[in-house]
Amino acid sequence: MSDQTFDDNSTSTYTQMGIKYSKSKIKQKPKQVLPPKTKEEFRIEEGRRFHNVETIKYFLPNDDEELDRLHLQHYMWRYLWQSNFSAPVDDLLQKEETKVLDIGCGAGSWLFELATEYPLPSFTGTDISPVIPTTIKPRNINFIKGNILDGLPFEDNSIDFVHQRLLLGAYPLDKWQGVVNELVRVLKPGGYLELMEADAELKPLGPNAKRLSDALLGLMAEKGQDPHILLKLPSFMEKNGQLEEIVKGDKFCSYDKSSGRLGQIAVENHTAFFTNIKPPLMKAMNIPSEEYDELVKAMTRELVEYETMIHTVRVYGRKKL
Repeated sequence: MSDQTFDDNSTSTYTQMGIKYSKSKIKQKPKQVLPPKTKEEFRIEEGRRFHNVETIKYFLPNDDEELDRLHLQHYMWRYLWQSNFSAPVDDLLQKEETKVLDIGCGAGSWLFELATEYPLPSFTGTDISPVIPTTIKPRNINFIKGNILDGLPFEDNSIDFVHQRLLLGAYPLDKWQGVVNELVRVLKPGGYLELMEADAELKPLGPNAKRLSDALLGLMAEKGQDPHILLKLPSFMEKNGQLEEIVKGDKFCSYDKSSGRLGQIAVENHTAFFTNIKPPLMKAMNIPSEEYDELVKAMTRELVEYETMIHTVRVYGRKKL
């Protein structure tokens, strides 16, 4: 495995809706028809909408406010890394026969941008919550509702590029190796798997920010999740045994004023994160709503004052021929 600084390979935004896109051609089981968004599919807590899948530990909501944050976060990561991916797949993305899979696609920001910049390949996103737009979208995007912990509905060796980003809050530690093994299973020989994660524990922190951070880390511990999973990504790939040319890259984002617009977006994203996670975190902290809101306000100020930083990692590997 090697460490490197990744080059910029994607700078487009989703502005080319006039392009004619090819239909998705990924070989898979019959396309799942999304059911109506019933009360059984979602649950409401403190006025926020959450998924209702018992086997998934993901604790953020899936309502409009969270989708807006996910879009903001997408541009934050793209700006930080100066790219949407780091694996050397640009040539692959110029081919009509290429198939791309995005795990935990959420609001679809990454998918929409890639499918617009690269109109020839077919892109498929999968998520436990059907919140990605299904009408106004590039024609080369398909969505399948599903839980990777139940297995992916794709044949072995069928996908050219598999991408997964920021699911540290979705899987317990003891499921991660199985997830990586499943991603490698569907990957074609010669294809690339890329994982990106961020450390859930930011440093340094002011007293109010640390109080919220400690509560978040405690909530993750209860669910068996590792807040520092980004450090284990290379070992998951190596232990699979089917990947080679494994490369790891690190980027740090500062929340202080010296980072300019990126720092402002980072603060906005972090504030929105703790605003959106309020129902479960407030319950875990056993504090009233007003006190929680004041903590978030104080945290926002401290992120800049203490020059807080977040550590992110991208790791990619190529499946052996």
